[in-house]
Amino acid sequence: MGQGRLVQAWEIFDRWIERAVLRSLEPWEAWILRLAMASVVMVAVAAAWLRPDTAALWLFLQLAMVTFFFGLQLGRGWAVMTWLAYAIIQAGTFERLSFGLFCVFALLIAGVTVRKFRHARQGQIQLSSALEMARQVQLSLQPPALVEWGFAAMATQIETARELGGDLVCWQQGKNRCLFVLVGDVMGKGAQAALTAAYVKGLFDEIAATASGPDDVLGQLHHHLVRRTVVDSFLAAMCIQLDCLHSRWRICRAGLPSAVLVRASGSALCIREGGIMLGIPIDPELVVSEVEHKPGDQLFLASDGLCEEEELPPSLVQLLGRSSAMDLNQVLVGCVQVLHGRGAIGNPDDETAVLLRWP
Repeated sequence: MGQGRLVQAWEIFDRWIERAVLRSLEPWEAWILRLAMASVVMVAVAAAWLRPDTAALWLFLQLAMVTFFFGLQLGRGWAVMTWLAYAIIQAGTFERLSFGLFCVFALLIAGVTVRKFRHARQGQIQLSSALEMARQVQLSLQPPALVEWGFAAMATQIETARELGGDLVCWQQGKNRCLFVLVGDVMGKGAQAALTAAYVKGLFDEIAATASGPDDVLGQLHHHLVRRTVVDSFLAAMCIQLDCLHSRWRICRAGLPSAVLVRASGSALCIREGGIMLGIPIDPELVVSEVEHKPGDQLFLASDGLCEEEELPPSLVQLLGRSSAMDLNQVLVGCVQVLHGRGAIGNPDDETAVLLRWP
């Protein structure tokens, strides 16, 4: 208990020192710092006067602390005052010259080091702020946990492995009473992947409004990505079309793991057909899997952060087979738990799971 409190007190002190160096103290805290430093200076000068043989140590210490907390500009002026005080206490020419070198050393280790730390830390804070803003923008592009369209519903769960990720889920009404859902996984991590995901989301919203089918959506996305291919611009994706006019599922897969369609009766159909990911300068073979819609159908798919196999575990299929009347979000959580229960599949990656129910 005592050691824990000591560590906690040290962390508080460390954060206070950092704020002092970054000059972000409250006004009353800044006054306390000035009073404390004035006390340190007076004690150091008094000790140097009373013990001339230790004058170099005491005066060096107070000069380093003043420069550390108040900057190199003030430190340069205070170094002159410090050297004059030492020259009064010590009469030897060699000692005075030597202490002059000590003053320069104090300015270097305290002033220059702190200035570099301040610039680096301020840059880090600005970068963290920018990343958090980008993360909020990315989250705003994702659908809510549950989307209901009246004739169907979708539950979504997205967990990013880092501050920013490249997984996305979006939907758009198409022509002729159909609905398109796109699930994508941009290759790579970080800001570039998040920016590419936002770019894909904007393209999808425009393309899906007039697309003839899921292969048309993925084909147009591929051509756009090929023209701008940079690092992290490759996209594994699946596009699902809920065709209400003909009462059919139309599914096209490019790089993502397979999906499973589970009927209300408990029977399951694995969507195996799929091509390579989009954005690679090779035209993908986009195959559309068409399946008749039946009441109570549920379609589940997950990114490779959750499942890399072509077939989902039987326990997950069984869960979906007996859950057609259960809350959609709860069913999705149960599916994710089943996948998590199988253990880690490799390096940490974004985890996305989508469950579509078409009663």
